[in-house]
Amino acid sequence: MPHARPCDGYFHLRQKQSGISTRCKAVKLQNGHMVKTDHAWIMAVLDSVRQAPSLDIFSAVWSGFLGKLSSLGESVVAAYLSATYL
Repeated sequence: MPHARPCDGYFHLRQKQSGISTRCKAVKLQNGHMVKTDHAWIMAVLDSVRQAPSLDIFSAVWSGFLGKLSSLGESVVAAYLSATYL
């Protein structure tokens, strides 16, 4: 399958959304509610990276993404995504 995506389809990615949210550690108070700080951009990156045109580009972006998660203290999310997609 030369045109298969290296990451899940949109439906399967959205199924993992709550699992990713529970693993995010950083929270902030927003409009009187506690919100996961990094969840929105993590989901945006996952939604974008799954559209990578080649496996080489996907691999480069994925490595940088996992490194960024670890540097932000979201190592639990990084470990979950590594186990899921590597």
